[in-house]
Amino acid sequence: MKKMMLMLIVGALVPAVGQARDSSDGCGLGWEVTQDKTLMATLTRGTTNNFVPPTFGMTTGTIGCEQHSIAQNDQGAAVYAMVNHEALLMEMASGSGEVLDAFARSMGCSDAALNDFASLTQGHFADLQGHSNGIEMFVKARSLVNNHPALSASCSSI
Repeated sequence: MKKMMLMLIVGALVPAVGQARDSSDGCGLGWEVTQDKTLMATLTRGTTNNFVPPTFGMTTGTIGCEQHSIAQNDQGAAVYAMVNHEALLMEMASGSGEVLDAFARSMGCSDAALNDFASLTQGHFADLQGHSNGIEMFVKARSLVNNHPALSASCSSI
């Protein structure tokens, strides 16, 4: 009797679930395939996004995705480091300079933290100069800032 009642309840709910609307927003290749908000469309999107995850789209702002805030926050600083790589290395070695101050500001450091940032980069210059391009140098500098007690609080960190 209990099994019969359970079968009736499940049987009554299946059509309702099949017509249920998906209220989630999304992006990625799955959303490019179908934007319907039905259960079947959700399953199709989920399957598609399992094979082609939307991570790239969230990072770059493509395939229907908005660029993720993590990527947006440091994009300017990463580009700045790439464009000014040589000048940054020279000023990191000396421990001061306008290009270095601008780099610190692009990473979200307050004016009060500029000297600490310059000292940190000068102290870790060997680690920073070992990176062949500005992006790698930026990633290392971001890691140093995030792991530094005083700077992690006064520079916007991810």
